[in-house]
Amino acid sequence: MEPQRAKPWPWRGLLLGLILIPPTSLFGVYAYIVAQATLWGQTSLLRGPIFLLFGLVLLSMALRRLRPRLGLSETDLLVFYIMGAVATAVAGLGWSQFLVPAIGSPRYYATSENALASIWQHIPNSWWVHDPQVITALYRGHSSLYEMANWLAIWRPLLQWGVFMSLMALAALCVTVLLREQWVARERLTFPLAYLPLEMARDGGNPAFWRNRLLWIGFGLVAFIDSVNALHFLIPAVPEITVKPVGPLKVDDNFTQAPWTALRPFVFSLYPFMIGIGFLLTTDVSFSCWAWYLLIKALSVVAVQFAWTDAPLRVGQFPWLPEQGVGAFLALALIAVWRSRGDIQAAFRPRRGGEETGDRQVNRWAVIGLFGSLLLLFFFIWRRGLPPWAGWGWLAIYMAYSIGCARIVSETGSGWTWSPRLTPHDVLLRLPGAPALNPRQATVFAWLMPFDIDFRDSVLPQQMKAMRLIANDGGRGRPLLWALAVASVVGVIAGLWAHFHIYFQYGIDSALTRRWPAQVGRQPFDLLANQLRGQVGTPYSPVGVLIGGGVLTALVGLRSMFMSWPLHPIGYALALTNSLDYLWMPFLVAWGIKVMVLRYGGMRLYRQLMPFFLGLILGDYVVPLLWAMYGAVTSQQMYLSFPH
Repeated sequence: MEPQRAKPWPWRGLLLGLILIPPTSLFGVYAYIVAQATLWGQTSLLRGPIFLLFGLVLLSMALRRLRPRLGLSETDLLVFYIMGAVATAVAGLGWSQFLVPAIGSPRYYATSENALASIWQHIPNSWWVHDPQVITALYRGHSSLYEMANWLAIWRPLLQWGVFMSLMALAALCVTVLLREQWVARERLTFPLAYLPLEMARDGGNPAFWRNRLLWIGFGLVAFIDSVNALHFLIPAVPEITVKPVGPLKVDDNFTQAPWTALRPFVFSLYPFMIGIGFLLTTDVSFSCWAWYLLIKALSVVAVQFAWTDAPLRVGQFPWLPEQGVGAFLALALIAVWRSRGDIQAAFRPRRGGEETGDRQVNRWAVIGLFGSLLLLFFFIWRRGLPPWAGWGWLAIYMAYSIGCARIVSETGSGWTWSPRLTPHDVLLRLPGAPALNPRQATVFAWLMPFDIDFRDSVLPQQMKAMRLIANDGGRGRPLLWALAVASVVGVIAGLWAHFHIYFQYGIDSALTRRWPAQVGRQPFDLLANQLRGQVGTPYSPVGVLIGGGVLTALVGLRSMFMSWPLHPIGYALALTNSLDYLWMPFLVAWGIKVMVLRYGGMRLYRQLMPFFLGLILGDYVVPLLWAMYGAVTSQQMYLSFPH
């Protein structure tokens, strides 16, 4: 038997991905921050990269008709897509989108009342912008990144935080490499968000897929809905087709009396893209997502009714839902590492006879890279004064949350994946009996909050999806790993550049930009000021953390012992976050449709209908972005098809 020949390097996909990262990062930031016309990131299946892949596939198919060699291969297209997805993630929430608005907040927002000026002396000079004139230019706009005074003031923070974020992305990549064999090859997770890009790129643009009538029926249906709603936004006389949790679908406005107030937030929604994703899931997973959500809501109502609590979502109160979320995510991460322990150990175990395999070499470098990255990250914050327990604790919880998000996305395709309500900061600062931080330590710790306050753009789920998209490339994964590493570093640089470029022109604290990122950028230092006054927040219950971890572990065991066990543990972890507040109903609708299809038509009908539901996803991504491009060109705020 002849050995398998290694596939050629997808150099065209690598080159295209590298070239397009900076301009697409700039457009994504502009479209969200200034034009306020679309979400380029934030969703688990990122809108921007899907839109770019759609355009590139159509262009490649057109070029192939002229000359076959001009068309891109499937691997080229997938490499281009995964580079765009990783670069979009590291430019989004929890990365430069929150860091840049924080870079001068302690000085810009300082007043005699909030005492932010008292923390200036504790901030490392190379971490922030402290020149008053440059801060005014950055927060009020009407300036330029390329003015010498502005550049001289930001280059050191840009360099230091750029290296920090690159190390975080590379540490996540090493974790992905170590988990991929277990998740992709052994457990064979469904990776529902891989279906659409795989079908789009198959064989360099499979004509059978693109000519399928059901695909375009689904696409056309969503195009009609999104276009009518976009016109309604521009011309209110046009009637709206309500699919978002507004108006009649925001039912919790009617819950004004106890115990029904415990249901809030509770809304209905009919997002087409999420119904499409839900149809791709196994029925036990889709059932568990909405069932666990409703079970937790029911528990909250019962708790209020019997006066066990007056706020079920409040930290430290029964049924300890925020704490259960922490425990569930930590258990997800620990179980994932435990199940992959063989791959980690085998990377350094002497091999008896034969040559060293490529997988073992890659895993060995992944272990070395992970510990090297974590050591450098720890050194970065420890040398500035953060105590070791806080530094290592933050890194461990941050990586655990990232693994938990990746596992949820890989199994549920949750369109909007949040982390537990208690951030890594909260877990450490509100831990009963935790040592108090002095002012310098607390200030250094506050600078980590822009990275852990929101995990919707966590990079690890995108990297793990890439492992499924290009599972066996004949080259031991090296082109894929190079693409992911390059996209991580270039994406960090492009994200920082794009945000500084936009904000110096339009201003962080101006009427020309979206206010929310500026508020989040200020939040760590407002909380720090309260912390220095002794207002740390209510300590959480370790019992709740143990309950969350124990329930999830028990559910994993029940699933292993009883194949028919109906409640999947991943639904429990997801329901303990904010992710399902807007998405539980699409999961329910998709589950109901798929149950009926499988009961009356079997797998044959399911496969026949799949292009229709892929069309729902594709249409709900492409059409709103076409409207967003119109809004960006005309400086017109546009209808947001998601979230609200």
